[in-house]
Amino acid sequence: MRWEAQRRFWGRSAGFPAGLAAELVSDDAVRAVAEARGLSQQAADVEAELRAMLAAASAELPIERRRLARRIRRAIDAGRDVLSDLDLGSGFEPARWAMLVERRASRRAALAVAEQACAATVAGARQRERQALHRMIRQPRARAAAELTSRSLAQGFARALSDHAPVRTGPASLIERRMLLFLQRLTAKPAMMSDAGPCFWGSLDCDQPAALRLAVGADLVAMRRVFFEHWAILALARAVQADPEVAPHCIVRLNPGCLLDGSTLFYPIGHRIRLEPREAQVLKWCTEGHTLGELRCTIAAHAGEEREELDRLLGNHLKGGVATCDIALPAVHTPERELRRFLASLPDDCAGRQRWLAVLDEMIALRDELERTADGESRQTRRRLDDVFRAATGLPAARNPGQLHGARFVTYEDCRRDVDVALGRSLCRDLADLDPALELSSWIVRASPVVSVFRHAGWSPATANWTDTVPGVIAQAAARLAASTGVIP
Repeated sequence: MRWEAQRRFWGRSAGFPAGLAAELVSDDAVRAVAEARGLSQQAADVEAELRAMLAAASAELPIERRRLARRIRRAIDAGRDVLSDLDLGSGFEPARWAMLVERRASRRAALAVAEQACAATVAGARQRERQALHRMIRQPRARAAAELTSRSLAQGFARALSDHAPVRTGPASLIERRMLLFLQRLTAKPAMMSDAGPCFWGSLDCDQPAALRLAVGADLVAMRRVFFEHWAILALARAVQADPEVAPHCIVRLNPGCLLDGSTLFYPIGHRIRLEPREAQVLKWCTEGHTLGELRCTIAAHAGEEREELDRLLGNHLKGGVATCDIALPAVHTPERELRRFLASLPDDCAGRQRWLAVLDEMIALRDELERTADGESRQTRRRLDDVFRAATGLPAARNPGQLHGARFVTYEDCRRDVDVALGRSLCRDLADLDPALELSSWIVRASPVVSVFRHAGWSPATANWTDTVPGVIAQAAARLAASTGVIP
């Protein structure tokens, strides 16, 4: 049985579960476990002395008496009672044996009582931790963070915490372990996308005289921003470009995985094909930045059969994926700006211009409203945003639902903790003095193989000891640097 009490049970945080720290310290359970361990060690010491007496006497015993000694030793190992009136001949002390057997019995009885008390105390401590955990998950900000991470996970938490859920005792259940992991992710993970954000942001300030400046605010979150997921804006762009009124204004491009060299088309992976002159000519037009409407006009200027052939070739290139006609969105954290710039560039006579601008502006307005609303209101705003997205794209407002680290919604939040850390002049100077040692350590870790590192650094691998390991090399390098520069790493 092992019991450990951690005063900071959920790791680093900016006060997220710190108010429950006192409930997670079980001094009574620690005392009960320590008492049980002490009694167990005392009983083990007595049994070790009994085994030693049997081993010393068995060396000169006849075969039958030796078998008896082995049976007694197996009984001791199994925790069974043994005879107190035992005589194994010369060299064996029956009085000492009887005293040890009686002491073993008393200590085993005390240990049994202590283990029962320990089990009851630990069960009570577990229930206190369970109650603290449940209160933590019931907090509105914890529920909101769970919904942002995984709606199915939040629903599982709600079922486990409902009034109809059966009362549990003993160790944590699977859903409770997930609650603990979720809280650890919120409070101890260096950086994440949710309403917790990084533990803190730090800066190096050489002008600050103090070695360390720490400013902790009253709130968990100092800054909260809401962004559109790239996949959601991309889905909206695909719906926009499918509009017959907008499609002629989309630029036709050559597939990035293809290359046109004269009349030879190189395409993935490692293939090439020689095109007919008209095929190459149509594909060349696709590389010149023309819109689909401009290409249609160029093709319409040709004679009857040639026009039909060029139009068919363009359709084949678009269907085959050699050429694309879509709205290009860069992989940035504000793709909606690029989509809006495209929509604003459409001519005024384009019937879909105002309609799609209204949809995008409504989504942007709801996104901005999410940053300003509280938890209860934000759920309603998020639901309205999902409805607008579904109506515009015909797609569900979630991608890969239920998948760990793969599930995505229309928006995500990026936050910063209300903690500011600055390292001042003295620490900056010490870090600058340590540059050679840090650079050497980084080089040693990256170098391969290790034996060549040892030889290059001046250590021979012939002497196999701890100094020939990478940490040993780093330690010796740091010691040499300290001896030569006076800087203590």
